[in-house]
Amino acid sequence: MDSYLFIFSSNKTIQLRNKISELINIHFGEKTTKLLLTKSRTDAIEQIKNHSEYKVVVAIGGDGTINSVAQAVVNTHHILGIIPMGSGNGFARNVFIPLKLNKSFESLANSDVKTVDAVDVNGVYALNVFGLGFDAAVVHHFENMPVRGFLGYTLAVIKTLFTYKPYVYTIDGENQQSFLLVIANGEQYGFNTRIAPQAKLDDGILNRVNVNSLKWWLIPKYVYSLATNKRVKHSSIQYSDVSMATIELSQEGYYQLDGEGFSLNAHSPLHIKVCPNSVQVLVPKIR
Repeated sequence: MDSYLFIFSSNKTIQLRNKISELINIHFGEKTTKLLLTKSRTDAIEQIKNHSEYKVVVAIGGDGTINSVAQAVVNTHHILGIIPMGSGNGFARNVFIPLKLNKSFESLANSDVKTVDAVDVNGVYALNVFGLGFDAAVVHHFENMPVRGFLGYTLAVIKTLFTYKPYVYTIDGENQQSFLLVIANGEQYGFNTRIAPQAKLDDGILNRVNVNSLKWWLIPKYVYSLATNKRVKHSSIQYSDVSMATIELSQEGYYQLDGEGFSLNAHSPLHIKVCPNSVQVLVPKIR
């Protein structure tokens, strides 16, 4: 691999841009490289398509940036590289990429290629997690928080707990009302909160987690399970394996893909399916 296209937000400070440029020169000075400053999700996708000659496309940012880059990388000749600089860094954690900036560049320069699955949701890809209900409402509030990181996420969770009302929907023709529905390719959202502890990125299967209701006395047990990589054992929470699903809301609502929020009109179906072996990702070498 001798050509690397680095995708970085144009909204970042000049100091940070200079630091990124310096690290690219240190670790990839003998390679063909280009750093692109992108203005939006759409801009990132178009820029990658316009630079198809680069073999490796490196997303520098959080799960949202990685998801944007994935739209132009899934089912192509490109290899996805990751420099995690987000809040939760869910996908980066799932493939054990170091979260420190210098270490992540060192790892990227000495990495192996791993082939993983993706999730197709009406033609838009997720690498990690699709969520409908509570988690999507949290993402919606988090995007409008004045603070980022774990504190902003915690505040978004608290706000959502007091305002959220469960969705009524159909999944594969079956009527349901639930607090949370997740269809996961990877095991965690980010911050090491593992919503689907048995999910694997490369097994051709998606893990469905349905939380029918969440009583206040179950919250400590649920939080403990998320933090300790264990399934919650309670009748209100079901786990199953799926390869596809069709979901339709009876009202307007939100869903999220890899932490990116999307709005959904009532009675607009979401067609979800796994895309096996569709993404090549650079991951740390196994020692």
